[in-house]
Amino acid sequence: MGGALAGTFGSPLMVEDSAIYGSSANLYGAIYNFAGEMTLVNTTVYGNSGQYGAVQNSSGIGAPATLDVRSSTIAGNSGGPAIETYAFDGAAAATATLQNSIVSGPGQHCSIVGDNGATAELASLGHNIAGDDSCNLIDPTDFPNTNPRLGPLADNGGATMTGALLKGSPALDNGNDLACPGHDQRGLTRVDRDGNGDPGDTNPCDIGAFELQPAVLNLPPVANDQTVNVIANTPRAIPLPG
Repeated sequence: MGGALAGTFGSPLMVEDSAIYGSSANLYGAIYNFAGEMTLVNTTVYGNSGQYGAVQNSSGIGAPATLDVRSSTIAGNSGGPAIETYAFDGAAAATATLQNSIVSGPGQHCSIVGDNGATAELASLGHNIAGDDSCNLIDPTDFPNTNPRLGPLADNGGATMTGALLKGSPALDNGNDLACPGHDQRGLTRVDRDGNGDPGDTNPCDIGAFELQPAVLNLPPVANDQTVNVIANTPRAIPLPG
């Protein structure tokens, strides 16, 4: 089933400030949400593999499934779509929402399947990026068919692995501040943040689980001017007050 995590039958489950990577399973590489209520916030799902993709959101007979993905990054998974929302014949609805999130390849990014009239939906709440046009990104603030310019999964600080935003990423300053958490996956602030050179503190948060931080200048200490009297050929210690 789910290579790392599974939720089922109405059980609410939230994954926050986390990374799920390097998992594999015969069916769903990272997450299997069967008729459950699952939320991903500030979470990276990266480099997982399964026959039917990384994240599966599937309803059961009389049991709906919901998946809410917010300020998260789902990228670099293999074997099937990054996210699949599936409702089979006679099942209740399977619905998923995306907001302030990144979905990236290498394969098909999203799959929405409602067999024999069953209802399957994937809706954008805005400010999302996907590398193809399969994720129903129709909000004016979305970026379908867009390279998110993500770095590889790495230790970029914090307790969990992340994919950093590279220079020129469309994710920079294009999130919705009203929906962004106050910190990113690493616990670093999304407020007074930036880091891509734009002036001012009013820039919106970044899209995805990673928030680019301002560069920190590491300048050497500089001593204050002073006058020192010395005697030739006589050693003397000179304090350098900063």
